[in-house]
Amino acid sequence: MHGIRCRPARRSQEGDTLDLKLPDETFDVAASGLMLNFLSDAQRAVTEMVRVTRLGGGVAACIWDYAEGMEFLRAIWKVAFVLDPTAINHDEGHLSPLCRTEPLADLFRGCGLINVEAGSITMPNKFPDFESYWTPFLGGQEQWRDTLHCSARNAVMN
Repeated sequence: MHGIRCRPARRSQEGDTLDLKLPDETFDVAASGLMLNFLSDAQRAVTEMVRVTRLGGGVAACIWDYAEGMEFLRAIWKVAFVLDPTAINHDEGHLSPLCRTEPLADLFRGCGLINVEAGSITMPNKFPDFESYWTPFLGGQEQWRDTLHCSARNAVMN
């Protein structure tokens, strides 16, 4: 890959994203993967990432596009909204504006970053069978799913 320089001494650090126990300008790069939209204060998290990144370093994030992409997930929510209009209260695509490219870029600009680039990465989703597709969704939506009447629950799952 062009433009990437690897250094032998690499380090990662785990900690509270909203209050990193690290000195200023500790890292060359700070990155967040698939979690900013779930935080109580995404702006504070990005501000912390900026603080611990050296001047001229990189700050990056990726987030699932729950709002407009992820067609395989949108199909489920479209059915859910018809069966239960309150399902929108559980849909991350409606709950978090950061799931869209421009609000995420605006968040980074609002934290003082310049030369912000935002874009999309599209990957095909292929599942060998329905169970492989459906089972991961059972982990996060039981609360809403379990409120549905049995016939509505079956319609969503089928």
